[in-house]
Amino acid sequence: MATRQERRVTFDQVAESYNRHRPGYPEQLIDDIVTLAGITSRAHILEIGCGPGKATPLFARRGYSMTCLEPGLQLAEIAKQHLTAFPDVRIVTTTFEEWEPDRSDIALVVAAQSFHFIEPESGLRKVARCLAPGGSAAIFGNHPQIASGEARDRVQLAYERLAPELSESRGDEPLEDWIDGTGLFGTVLMARYPWQATYSAADYVGLIGTYSDHRLLPPGPRAELFEAIQAVIENAGGTISIDYVTRLHLARRR
Repeated sequence: MATRQERRVTFDQVAESYNRHRPGYPEQLIDDIVTLAGITSRAHILEIGCGPGKATPLFARRGYSMTCLEPGLQLAEIAKQHLTAFPDVRIVTTTFEEWEPDRSDIALVVAAQSFHFIEPESGLRKVARCLAPGGSAAIFGNHPQIASGEARDRVQLAYERLAPELSESRGDEPLEDWIDGTGLFGTVLMARYPWQATYSAADYVGLIGTYSDHRLLPPGPRAELFEAIQAVIENAGGTISIDYVTRLHLARRR
């Protein structure tokens, strides 16, 4: 099984595709984070793994100053382009593990689709150290749901035939248990935001081509899998709809 480091470095290899195909996040999610965390209009936010800036502008447009960490050079450059209108947003090209906090007023730490690439116990302890007293951590990400339907069923058959290892459940320990286990945070608040996206065959293949586990397949089998999935979608009418749930874990530092 690939390590966290091996998986997370794959994204910078497909930075433009990641920027184009990866979805953003519901506005209601950001509204709820701001309300539940109780941050003021002058609050400073630390973002772990901002990527090309999918979540960052949603906070920046609300007037918050931000420090955004992104180890991928290409992804960081795209994020900077997206955030030129926000002079109070700073992109730092480094990992969260390597970064040393340079301010003591961080009211909120956010991680969008990134925290699962960090060792959870040490990562959460560092998050707590970064936060000012009473500060909060908000960890969230988009999760495609397993659904039925002719196109989805045939896509699943393609996985079972060509890349069965991608269908295996990882069985990770729930994040809320890791947060509770540190003893450094109060009650974990969890919320779910369901939504749906429809993709053309080419766009769906572009999307899954940004997934780290797909990127780590050998080139030949990966190309064969993608060709099979694209053919399935084209033969089923040319589009596929995916149900998503954006999951939020939010907890305040003790």
